[in-house]
Amino acid sequence: MNPNLNKLNILYQSDDNYAPYLGVSLLSLLASNKAAQAIDIYVISDGISEENISKLKKTAEHYGRELILFDAKALQEKAQESGFTSYMGFRKNKMSYLKMFVEYVVPKEVERLVYVDSDTLIRGDLTPLMNIPMNDHPIGMVQDCLMSKCKNAVGIKRGEPYFNSGVILFDMRQWRQKHCLERIVDHACNVRVYGTVDQDFYNVVLKGDIEVLPPEYNLQGMYLAYKPERFDRIFKQDEAYYSTEEIARAKKSPAIIHFLRFMGEYPLSAGSIHPIQKLFDKYLDKSPWKGVEKKKSELSLTMKIERLLYRVLPQELFLRIFKIFHDRMILKAEKESRGG
Repeated sequence: MNPNLNKLNILYQSDDNYAPYLGVSLLSLLASNKAAQAIDIYVISDGISEENISKLKKTAEHYGRELILFDAKALQEKAQESGFTSYMGFRKNKMSYLKMFVEYVVPKEVERLVYVDSDTLIRGDLTPLMNIPMNDHPIGMVQDCLMSKCKNAVGIKRGEPYFNSGVILFDMRQWRQKHCLERIVDHACNVRVYGTVDQDFYNVVLKGDIEVLPPEYNLQGMYLAYKPERFDRIFKQDEAYYSTEEIARAKKSPAIIHFLRFMGEYPLSAGSIHPIQKLFDKYLDKSPWKGVEKKKSELSLTMKIERLLYRVLPQELFLRIFKIFHDRMILKAEKESRGG
């Protein structure tokens, strides 16, 4: 076995606003992977303050691990040189696409790399990902729990998987050999861009060349609030998706919890009703960000109504209403990204 595959390589990306989330996720990663032979953590920094960088380094050093910073400006320049259009998508996220330029961040000797969003809690051992069969695929991902209907808008048919980009396992050798970045850039420049900023690119351009990872490596937030059988009944996942039993096992023992925004709020929102709140606060209180001020979210009228309905309606009825509005939002974003 190649010795590099016994080393855990992790990639994050964040700006200063999300640095506390990155810090909490980093702490959970290190606390849950103490037995790893080595861990290198790469961070694409889009203006993370010196104070927060110091806290991140302190967290890594406490566990005897190395934090390697990379300036986002360098990747933004690479994107501009390639002709790739920098845009924010319907989530108004200006960083998502940067991880597509990963080959400029990690050394060539890195063979396996796990990208993890900052809005995650790592609860299990990630070293199995360094050896999981990839079948010559450049990336591995977990399927998205919310896109059962809307995947058709980007050309993913029924019975074909659609993946969530919050966690990506990169096989860097295959990523380079198959010219994945070049293919994505060419598609963006000559075909179209998408409302999700980066997620649709992986699903469309690399369709058929993505390894399906078990759901415990990206247990998505909706399963924290609802029973798998109830949620899947409403969102009517097709035959490509995981079974309810697979989701239930992942929920019982998740390796990565991808908590996402819930009712318009994250766990650092004042008065948050996020289902991950208690667990997040447990890690927060052990981190250098303990005591950080929780600020009230500026919710739109739609979000306020959504939050009210969540509180007063039966779960199943709320989920049906939520699905209608979610699907409309996604489809509208995809139409707008085409210039429609």
